[in-house]
Amino acid sequence: MGMTFDYNMVNRGLEKRAHQQGEAVLNDLVGLAKKLDMPVEPKLYLGNERTGSAVKYDIEEYARTNAEDFDFLVCGSRGMGAIGRALVGSVADYLVHNSKISTVIVK
Repeated sequence: MGMTFDYNMVNRGLEKRAHQQGEAVLNDLVGLAKKLDMPVEPKLYLGNERTGSAVKYDIEEYARTNAEDFDFLVCGSRGMGAIGRALVGSVADYLVHNSKISTVIVK
């Protein structure tokens, strides 16, 4: 009897872990912003290009439709370099070139 591999289970596990890590980072940043008396409204977007959920489009749409609610976007960068961006694409690169809102990229 052979073993089967449940890709959906793995994807759910990866999504759960990504969400937990994202929430932890956002909580740290919100804490820092509060210390600086800086109002923030954190949003966590998770996407999976393989399932058609392109987070870069979700963020850009949110920024466009809610532009009056904030001053700029902050987006992390994984530092893939030009070749990685060309092959895989980059949320940060997309937002810098397509968003009408000023975008800050952090490493």
